[in-house]
Formats: sequence, structure tokens, C-alpha cells
Amino acid sequence: MKTCWTDALVTPLGVVRCELLSSASVVLSHEDQNIARSAGFNIKRNRQALPVDWNRGKAQAPSLIDGGCFWQWSFTRTGPGEAEFIICCGLDASTATYDPATGEDLAAVVYYTRDQVLHIGTEDDKYLRCRAKDTSGSLPTRFGELPIDSWEGLLDDMIHLSENGIRLIVPELQMDETMYFHVIAAYKQTNPQEDISTWLAVDRRKSDLDSFGPWP
Repeated sequence: MKTCWTDALVTPLGVVRCELLSSASVVLSHEDQNIARSAGFNIKRNRQALPVDWNRGKAQAPSLIDGGCFWQWSFTRTGPGEAEFIICCGLDASTATYDPATGEDLAAVVYYTRDQVLHIGTEDDKYLRCRAKDTSGSLPTRFGELPIDSWEGLLDDMIHLSENGIRLIVPELQMDETMYFHVIAAYKQTNPQEDISTWLAVDRRKSDLDSFGPWP
């Protein structure tokens, strides 16, 4: 697997890197570096900064975050070809403490010190299954039709959390199917034992990110 796209977010705890790894060559568009082609796939990505008042309207998080951003990815099968894709997002070498930080509909990790906290999160397997049942085309609808035991096995292979961050593996897609993922990172100087604003900031759905403009 080779790194074909990489982006970074600088935080007080270190650099958060979000990368796309591919087993096949990826050719970026000359007109738009956020669009690419690979063997049998069209790929799109998007990055947006989070406003510091991203949690407005959430009663549990009246305080602001210091900063953050989100990355969106979509993969559409357009023809024959063999390619595997992995999205990796995590904090570079740091002395911060790591913990898993999952919640309802959320798969996340947290890095923290005495006065700094950073969360990185994405939709969990249960929410992806719900999204597969809608008609937006952001996930193959056949995933939503799978039995629960089959779906859980599929997601075990798709979402991985570790001290290295979040690792998302794009599943095998059929012709014209699209798979969408996003990853959100938020950081703040605060007491991590008393402030949950960054955790709530990454606990968002695709529909929340669409408020920045429909994508893809």
C-alpha cells in the first residue's frame, strides 16, 4: 500500500495526519486536486475547518472548541480493476495519553494531557448500517439488507481504532456503488476530565457536515 493523498492539522498536542493509502496507482485531476481516478474507481475528498462554535445548539457543550477540521471521502466503482483503499487519521508521535472514546453512533479516539485534549471520530458501525438503508447513495443499499451478524462482521473489517488513530478500510464495491466516510478532529486547551466539547464536536453525522454544502 502506498500513500497517495495526505493532509495535516496542526494542534497543540502535535500534528494530526489524514492519509489515503492505495494498492493501485491514483491519478489526481489536473483541474481539481480533490478528485482522482484509480483502477476502476473515481475518488473524491473534501476538507473543511470547524468553526469554534461548532457545538452551538448542543446543551451539553456550551463552551467553544479551539479548532479542528473534517475530511470527507467517497469512492465510486466505475469499472473493472483491482484496488484496495485505506483511510488513516491519527496523531503523530506524541507524549499525550491515548484512550478509545466511542459512544452511541460514534467511533472515536482521544489524546490528552493535563490541559490539552484532542478527539478524532467517525460514524460507527450501527450508524453506517442505518445510513445504508436510506436512498442518498452514500453507502451501498445492499449493506442495509444484510443480517445483523453479517453486517457486524463486515464492519469489524472496516473500522479500526488504536493508539495510531482511526483506520477505515473501503469495502469491496460493485459497479456504480459509492462508499462515503468522514473523519472529524477537534482540539482544545482545557481540563479533559471536565470538558466534553471536543468529544461532542466529533460526534456528528454526514447530514451535519452537509450544512457546509452538499458533498459529494
